[in-house]
Amino acid sequence: MQGPEENRARPYLETYFNKRLQIEPTQTPAQLSQYEIARIQTQATRILVAMDVPRRLGADATSAELADDKRRCRRVLHVLRQQMLSWAEQDESRIQQRPIDEEDRREGSTLLWKTWWKDHKKYLEQRRAYLATWGLKTGEKTYANKSVNRLDQELKQMEHAMR
Repeated sequence: MQGPEENRARPYLETYFNKRLQIEPTQTPAQLSQYEIARIQTQATRILVAMDVPRRLGADATSAELADDKRRCRRVLHVLRQQMLSWAEQDESRIQQRPIDEEDRREGSTLLWKTWWKDHKKYLEQRRAYLATWGLKTGEKTYANKSVNRLDQELKQMEHAMR
């Protein structure tokens, strides 16, 4: 018999469950969280680079377009920071600094918001399905429920930041 906590978690996770999805059953919640922290850190680093290269929008970008871009960078960085802290359970010591590499510079200096958001949204939706499936297949429903909720929050907050 399932306890009340499992009954609440199961329907939410089943919404995103994909039985055909291959998961890595040996992954631990700590490894999954660290992966998400690293993913968010990479995105934040690239957006910081983009913020320093406003002319990536083109030489003919207006002052209003440049201001909108800077505002969007700040909003997205805020969402990413909040999400990173959430994955780190509000423990900043779990977040390690990483240097900016050439790929970060290249991606950041060519960042186009429309493409970035489309790709990021698709990734978050796929990751949400993976974590829900992982949680149901491994029995880690509580962790998966929390993780899927974090990804849902990131999607909603990014939608708002991208306006």
